Amino acid sequence: MLLILLAGILAYANSFSVPFLFDDGYFILDPRSQAFFWPLWKVFIPPPHFQPWVHRPLVTLTLAINHLTCGPDPWGYHVVNLAIHLANGLLLLALLRRRIRPGPALAAALLWTVHPLNTEGVTYIWQRAESLMALCTLLTLYCLTRASESPGWKWKLLATAACAAGMMGKQTMVVVPALALLIDRIFLAGSWKKLWQERGRLHLALMATWGIIAAFLLAASRNGVPSNAGLSYHEITPWEYFRSQPGALLHYLRLAFWPEPLVFDYGWPVANGLGVVLPGLIVLALLGLTAWLLWRRPAVGFLGAWCFIILSPVSTIFATGEIVTEHRMYLPLMAVLTAAVLAASHLLRDRNRLAVLLTCLAATALTAATIRRNEDYQSAVSLWEDTVAKRPANYRAHSNLATAYLREKQAARAIPHFREAIRLNPGNPQARNNFAVALLKVGYIEEAMQQLQEAVRLDPKQPESRRILDQIYRISGRSPAPARSSAPSADPAPPGRPADPPAR
Repeated sequence: MLLILLAGILAYANSFSVPFLFDDGYFILDPRSQAFFWPLWKVFIPPPHFQPWVHRPLVTLTLAINHLTCGPDPWGYHVVNLAIHLANGLLLLALLRRRIRPGPALAAALLWTVHPLNTEGVTYIWQRAESLMALCTLLTLYCLTRASESPGWKWKLLATAACAAGMMGKQTMVVVPALALLIDRIFLAGSWKKLWQERGRLHLALMATWGIIAAFLLAASRNGVPSNAGLSYHEITPWEYFRSQPGALLHYLRLAFWPEPLVFDYGWPVANGLGVVLPGLIVLALLGLTAWLLWRRPAVGFLGAWCFIILSPVSTIFATGEIVTEHRMYLPLMAVLTAAVLAASHLLRDRNRLAVLLTCLAATALTAATIRRNEDYQSAVSLWEDTVAKRPANYRAHSNLATAYLREKQAARAIPHFREAIRLNPGNPQARNNFAVALLKVGYIEEAMQQLQEAVRLDPKQPESRRILDQIYRISGRSPAPARSSAPSADPAPPGRPADPPAR
């Protein structure tokens, strides 16, 4: 346990200096969000500016407590994020030690704790939603395991409470009752009859927590907020999203074994042709292998089922706008690394010293990669520069890097990235608006007016471009300013990704 704690602290020590980034501004710094931080019971009320699927009372509660104790200092938020991550590493160790030998259990938990694929879920403050959901998942399963070992109601009550809390943390928790049922059948009960006799009421209680998500969605719909639960997104259809997911799943699997390059915003293209067929066949083969193993060797097949079940809400038709995002592998990575460690342990058998040496080398390499990845998060500029370098065809990366330069008063450096973003996606009015602001700051008034006029044409309801145009008209005297105008400040858009939803 001490080794996992020390390794995790070492890997993420340089994350404490990371500032608030992107969605942190929307969910933490925005006065509309802070209005729901106190009194604490208000965290259960869906804020009117939230979409229903990003209302996460448990996450908001922890952010509210952070805000009350740390104020605007991000250091305290990172401490909580790391504490949640370390607790997950210890819970993983506790669960594995009940099923496999202590050596492989420690190796799997240690490698998962320091793996750089988890950096987005730990270093990016708002992605506390992912690590909190994982904490509630592991607590539910740990309490379920203890309930099978100890008669009485204590552990059953704790399992239900952990599952209910998770439902208030992130909607992907919806799969956990099914996961708990599978674990109980394979590892604890041995038969469906014994399972229902001994813990049937517990599983019914876990399933009853689905009502929490339904209640929040119903409350949001009654408040007039569309509650499509992420089934559609303005840039991608459910079918486009679904057919692109096999490639995404294979990419996640590769990153588990070779976590390079890691990218904050992939801008992953929609799959077509062979990009659908070949990855789809491979994923179907993996699904078939998982099903066969569940039938013949359930304990091994469960590792594959763990990955597919947890990824199922975000890797099917629930289009989130981002085909690939790394924090989705936070929980599935546990099963992948456990399978790899068990396979290596089987190959090495009695060569314990070699196994320890390989584990130390892998843990050292992964820790170094995590420390290096955290350096990319030290500012918005450094993170978007890294993203542009790795995904130069991603228009959002160029647009957001340009906006970051603009906020650092480097308008000249922003202009070429705005040009590239608009070349890659000419239909983005917000990028054109921010481009116009950069052009105005360096004195290119005519080109700025062209960009603003095009932004208004693309989105007639967009007010900022109209206000800046009206201001230019008043100063230049080219035409009378419309009566509706109010003097704007020539600043870029609020923090966030111009073409993205508020939450990943």
